[in-house]
Amino acid sequence: MSEGTEAEKLYSAIEEAARLVAASFSRDMVWPVLEAFRDALTDGAIIFSAQVNAGRVGELEYTVQVSPGSEGPYARALAGGLLPRQDHPVAGLLSDIEERVAVEDYFIDCGVAGGFKKIYAQFPGDLQKVSELARIPSVPRS
Repeated sequence: MSEGTEAEKLYSAIEEAARLVAASFSRDMVWPVLEAFRDALTDGAIIFSAQVNAGRVGELEYTVQVSPGSEGPYARALAGGLLPRQDHPVAGLLSDIEERVAVEDYFIDCGVAGGFKKIYAQFPGDLQKVSELARIPSVPRS
C-alpha cells in the first residue's frame, strides 16, 4: 500500500466495517495507528474480528500487515505515541528475534475503540522450534 491516500482508504474501510457491525468507533484510536504505520502499510492481509457480548459488538478489531522497514514496528509504535517507553526486556524482543530468526513481515492488532494492541512477527518457511525461541534473552522464561 502506498503512503497518503492509501492510509485514508484503509481508515474509511475500518470506519465502514465498524458502522456495519454497530461497533463503537473512535477516530482518535484509529488514525494515530495508521499515521504511525503510514509508509509501512502493505497490500497484504487486513483481518476484521468482532467481540460480541450479549448480542452486541463491544469492539471491532483489525489486523494489518506491515513491512518491517528500517525502523521496525516497535520503534514506529513508540514514535507514534502508541506505546509507552519502558525499561523492560520486551523493548528488545523484536530486535532480539530478528537477530536470530528470519522475519518475513509483521502484523499489528488494533481496535476501533481501544486503539493499538500488539505486534506479531511472521516467520517464513518452516515452523520455529519453541526451544530455540526460548533461548532468546528477552523471551519470558514461562
